[in-house]
Amino acid sequence: TNPPIDPVRESLVMSIATAIGPDGNTFEETPEQCHRLALPSLVVTNAEMARVLAMREVGPFEPAVLSTLYRGQAPDALEAAVERLCDQAVAAVESSADLLVLSDRGVDAEARPIPALLALSAVHHRLMRDGIRCHTGLLVETGEASEVHDVAALIGYGAAAVNPYLALDSVRALSPGEAQAAERGFVSAMNEGLLKVMSKMGISTIQSYRGAQIFEAVGLDRAVVERYFTGTPSRLGGIGLAELDREVEERHARGYGELPESELALPVIGGVFQWRRRGEHHAWNPGTISMLQAAARANDLAQFAEYEALADRESAAPSLLRGLLEIDGSGCVPVPLDEVEPAAAIARRFVTGAMSFGSISAEAHETLAIAMNRLGARSNSGEGGEEARRYRRDANGDLRRSAIKQVASARFGVTVDYLVAADELQIKVAQGAKPGEGGQLPGHKVDKYIGSVRHTTPGVSLISPPPHHDIYSIEDLKQLIYDLRCANPKASVSVKLVAEVGVGTVAAGVAKANADHVLIAGHDGGTGASPLSSVQSAGIPWEIGLAETQQTLLKNDLRSRIRVQTDGQLKTGRDVVIAALLGADEYGFSTAPLIATGCIMMRACHLNTCPVGIATQDPVLRKRFKGQPEHVVNYFFFVAEEARRIMASLGVKSIDELIGRNDLIHADDAVEHWKAR
Repeated sequence: TNPPIDPVRESLVMSIATAIGPDGNTFEETPEQCHRLALPSLVVTNAEMARVLAMREVGPFEPAVLSTLYRGQAPDALEAAVERLCDQAVAAVESSADLLVLSDRGVDAEARPIPALLALSAVHHRLMRDGIRCHTGLLVETGEASEVHDVAALIGYGAAAVNPYLALDSVRALSPGEAQAAERGFVSAMNEGLLKVMSKMGISTIQSYRGAQIFEAVGLDRAVVERYFTGTPSRLGGIGLAELDREVEERHARGYGELPESELALPVIGGVFQWRRRGEHHAWNPGTISMLQAAARANDLAQFAEYEALADRESAAPSLLRGLLEIDGSGCVPVPLDEVEPAAAIARRFVTGAMSFGSISAEAHETLAIAMNRLGARSNSGEGGEEARRYRRDANGDLRRSAIKQVASARFGVTVDYLVAADELQIKVAQGAKPGEGGQLPGHKVDKYIGSVRHTTPGVSLISPPPHHDIYSIEDLKQLIYDLRCANPKASVSVKLVAEVGVGTVAAGVAKANADHVLIAGHDGGTGASPLSSVQSAGIPWEIGLAETQQTLLKNDLRSRIRVQTDGQLKTGRDVVIAALLGADEYGFSTAPLIATGCIMMRACHLNTCPVGIATQDPVLRKRFKGQPEHVVNYFFFVAEEARRIMASLGVKSIDELIGRNDLIHADDAVEHWKAR
């Protein structure tokens, strides 16, 4: 509920300056508590770590190095190693060590490392339980940390500083002539990234962030969370120490040649952002993209059935939480398909996600609007304003107006005309793919045309601040909802939130603030222009956030006062049915309708070089856009028809009967992956 901070424009209140050492008793100040080691950065270089360790001889600190390596193949080898490390930490503190360095240096053919975050958090919580945490500072010397999220997690679970020695060695090796400059650049980038992570949560100083555990665990065994990550929110169980130990063993085996020769090749690097053959798994891949486009263009239901089967298999790969869920109609009496509400009625519950004019071309933006208006559904303008010419119907009766007008933090293009020409006004508090961050439209995409619609200067980058500067409480939000109703009394008001722990409580506040809709956005939706760290490490699946929202609203007798919408990589009729069973009234699609119009997921949305004329303002590239409203209409009718078939098998005749029926969902027992089990 903290509003985020803009780390660039509000840099005066941001700081990662840190001083480490024993804190002592806050209520019994002594001269010794003034003995602190000031560090300019939370990322300690190898040379700086050597100087810290040298203090054993020169003072004033007595650092002790605790190895996080362990040996043995017993089923409980990792658990025993973690407990042994905790015992060593307690003994070291009681022997007057006022700095503890947890180090995984020295890996060999026999010794493998405890995962750095597990080792740190276990020691941190053991020292707290023993009442001696303030007697020492914790540093981590690890080869695991290589990116911002790694360091952010270690600091968040109690580390005073982190020495990512392998990343630093790698950076220096890649720039032999400018090793020191490269190292400084790496450290600077890490620091900027840490500031961004803190700012997402509305935290301005590292003292408030260190040890605060501003994280949520997804897929960790509850016993592991309670013992080693005590206090971390976790609403979904999962793997325990045995599975973590197996993963450590597999990585160790790759490094020391214990696998067959055919499996010793280094894994493909990349594919996290863009699809790569044998890289990171993507649910949107050449197979699903080509099959969807072929079905939508040919209006071929049989082809679409093949696409749906493939897309649902990709979900269960496992890559999506709903891939571990099974729709169970074993106790239901099926009804004839013709008794289920028609596809046209179901399609009216569909909306397109907020993609602004500017981020995508006018052709793509208007194609989506025309298609949704033909369906009687709603498209979302995004935060880029909308031209007045789109409020009038074309000669053939088509309407290019987006029914949902978004009001985001920068208020680009928000005028009285814009607000009045809406059926729904949406306040974007946050975005699923990058919660706690604002948007950015690069200057090279802001031409004269877009500048006039957004009421800004062409060629200047348009940056939406992370917070709304007029919303710092639920009362402020209620005031904005009231103001929007005054501007357009006929429009309903929606508030867009992000799936995270506590979103149900915020949604209850939104209901009490007299909103008509609340949107729960999942982490895997969003824009191709999101920062990579946000794509990977921020937000949670909409399934968890939606379930929490439904339950919280029901418990507080608020569910009847508000409609609930969800989005984030919805692709098929099965996805729609699961969303309904978990409590959603309406269903948002963004990537899928863009793919139906020709998107091939090049992930060049921020570069203005989209080869199919969607995410670009280049007039030459825009001529390549081949999408038609019919393609989008075909796609949505196919999704609705698939949802109807599932509903018929469940004995349900309308979406209203389906909403909140979580008794029809069960965990899928037939999962093949050893971790998914």
